[in-house]
Amino acid sequence: MSGPWRVVVMCCVLAAGSAHASLVLPTQERCQVAGPFASLVRAIEAAQAARDRGANPVTFRTDDGYFVRAC
Repeated sequence: MSGPWRVVVMCCVLAAGSAHASLVLPTQERCQVAGPFASLVRAIEAAQAARDRGANPVTFRTDDGYFVRAC
């Protein structure tokens, strides 16, 4: 086997006092996708948190729920 190997770390983000969890996956260099969120309100809250960190978030919906991509 040849070629570079990258270690991909996935983490589960739990909000304190909350009954929901979201998966954060690395997509491109310096980009992350958070979700799925059951409601658009939760996705907008995640997008605002990413915006506060200086990212440029985009909220989108799939059949699995709402997601936020932040780069």
